Amino acid sequence: MNYSRVADQWFSPIQVTPQTSCVLFCFPYAGGGTGIFRHWPDFLSSDILARPIQFPGREARIHEAPYTHVLPLVEAIAEAIAAQCRVPFAFFGHSMGAFLSFEVANYLHLHYQREPVHLFVSAQRAPHLPPKIPYPSSTLSDADLVDVLRQVGGIPASLFSNALLMRFLLPSIRADLAVCSDYQYKEGLPLNCPISVFGGEDDHQANFSDLEAWKRYTLGSFGMQMWKGGHFFLQQEQERLVATIQTAILHSLSRSK
Repeated sequence: MNYSRVADQWFSPIQVTPQTSCVLFCFPYAGGGTGIFRHWPDFLSSDILARPIQFPGREARIHEAPYTHVLPLVEAIAEAIAAQCRVPFAFFGHSMGAFLSFEVANYLHLHYQREPVHLFVSAQRAPHLPPKIPYPSSTLSDADLVDVLRQVGGIPASLFSNALLMRFLLPSIRADLAVCSDYQYKEGLPLNCPISVFGGEDDHQANFSDLEAWKRYTLGSFGMQMWKGGHFFLQQEQERLVATIQTAILHSLSRSK
């Protein structure tokens, strides 16, 4: 399958000013898009630019074929970041976005000798741990897939009654489930950058020990913070979460000088 490799389709342009200190690339969870992060710029200081990753098959890229395998997706995102970002950058990824951001960081380190100044991963077990709950099959019928999505949460209940919208959403969700099922961690060297891990206290998919296991993947500092809520705690904790991320980025930038 042919995919677009045009770099500027993956995120909005990075308009660097003399005040720009860092770009924060945000990786959504399965089925999610840039809209998850639409309020984040409101909570960040002007020197940190939020740039959500825009996957094919949804939103402005709805007419493009979605990715169904991890490696081509990782390569394309890494190439786009390497081509366009000339200032320090950090990654935040939630659930599926956590392992994707981690793999993009590894790819950039191996192939471009660049790393994020800080990696933030959220609501995802450490890469070497298999999922506690198997990912739903991407071949489920529409009705069965909707039933699973209702149980998992993350999608407003009102959207399920919008048949037209669901017709556009389900193909990208199926593709993301295929990506999740395709992911298998391959042992490599740890990153040099700090890693911060966030989790929901009531998240049955990634508990405290699952999250703590991320510490093996960095030679830098490691931190963890648990939040009230389940797997999608970030929906209720956006402002405080972004403030925590900003403080950590500024600390990492000051240490790298």
